[in-house]
Amino acid sequence: MKVIKPGNTMGGDWVAKTICTGKGNGDHGCGAELEVSRSDLFRTYNSCMGRDETHFITFMCPCCGEFTDIYDTDGYRDPVFPSNLSYRDFPHPSDFQRKEAKRRLREGPEYTPPHLIED
Repeated sequence: MKVIKPGNTMGGDWVAKTICTGKGNGDHGCGAELEVSRSDLFRTYNSCMGRDETHFITFMCPCCGEFTDIYDTDGYRDPVFPSNLSYRDFPHPSDFQRKEAKRRLREGPEYTPPHLIED
């Protein structure tokens, strides 16, 4: 059987096609067309003076290392992001992990999502 359009069930690892745009992170994406799975996504946030927090679901492009947001708690939701998920369902990598993921990508051909790097 061939899946024409996947549903929103999370029985397996959700997968969607998207583009590296850099949305929410300076818009400096490289335009790579990517197949992103749930295991590639992680949570980031922005805080204004420790009061107003906005949480994001983000992926790091394995081509250029830029981050692209596909969901935020202020109301933005990319159509590829399943409606039955919340930002609480995703890991939150540290600053060290995000910087280390970018460093590893620059120095070698191997890509590791930030939240999978050991602190």
